[in-house]
Amino acid sequence: MLITHVLSESVDTGNIYLLKGVLERLWREFDFELIVPERSRALSILSGTRVKLTALPLGKDDDNMIRNIYIIGRHLRQTAPSVVHSHGSVCGSLATFLVSRGDVVAIKDYYASYLLRRVLSALSPRARLSLTLSYSPSDRDILVRAGVRDGSIVNVPYGVDVDIPTPEDGYFQSSVPIISASCSNGEECALFLSAVSQLVRKRRLLAYVEAPENMALYIRHLSSALGIGRCVVSFGIGAMPLECVRASFCFVLPSLRPSSIPIEAARFMSFGVPAVVPNTPRCLDLVRDGTSGAVYHFGDSFSLSAAVDRLLSRNGERDELSRCARGKVVGSYSLDGAVLALSSLYRSLA
Repeated sequence: MLITHVLSESVDTGNIYLLKGVLERLWREFDFELIVPERSRALSILSGTRVKLTALPLGKDDDNMIRNIYIIGRHLRQTAPSVVHSHGSVCGSLATFLVSRGDVVAIKDYYASYLLRRVLSALSPRARLSLTLSYSPSDRDILVRAGVRDGSIVNVPYGVDVDIPTPEDGYFQSSVPIISASCSNGEECALFLSAVSQLVRKRRLLAYVEAPENMALYIRHLSSALGIGRCVVSFGIGAMPLECVRASFCFVLPSLRPSSIPIEAARFMSFGVPAVVPNTPRCLDLVRDGTSGAVYHFGDSFSLSAAVDRLLSRNGERDELSRCARGKVVGSYSLDGAVLALSSLYRSLA
């Protein structure tokens, strides 16, 4: 049974790493193919994965929808997969339905399902089964309101690797609090660094930022303009040393996308690092304010600064916050759990 995964040009880096982790555990059990746009960053991330990787001349869905549907549809007719799994690719979902004669299972993620809304309900009879993955508990309500049939939603959680030994002597802390963050663009960096500039007025701290490598100069210039240049250190995405991750007092997710999956927050929480996240549905599924981290108002740097300050004022409760943060991820968001759920789903479709 061939299972084809279609990735869009705009798929999040965190989602690509999540997919890579899942496929590395399932490639012996199933026959996989990944369709990736040419020149996509996914090519370099997934290049070492032991599955078939196919690069097609696809553009962004918004600009090249008809062309993308034609290219993907032509490829699917040639390979005849049994299951097509679409990661944010509206064109991938539509192409699957259009080439299907009732013998293809189409599985879509939250993003593609939300954008297509009722179009999916109109097209789904063309395929044997239409499934929508729910990455987080709150997704089900959003998908149903968007017009997706409740019975087609399959709860498959996202996950991170939690096979990390818990420190025997408590969680390590540096003498100066380290506030870590992961940013995907300049606006998110500006939100985080603005909050840091407010915090350093009354506290000594260091700020570590994971961001695309081409943003290093921007981060350096912006932090210097805010007067916090000596406090800020930048790393590439996923390049922060584990020693720095473990030493972080808390992790900040300055996401400006309401539908963003907080994979990076879960990754830091798996190391026992409390997370500070916006009050978006998926983030509220992961973090409980005051228990496993803190919550701030979406897009508000002053609220973000206040949320981090609340955690810093609870320095004596750091070990308890760390245990709660790691416990939440181990119990609900482990990569093994995501792999088991997907494996069971694929086997049921064979």
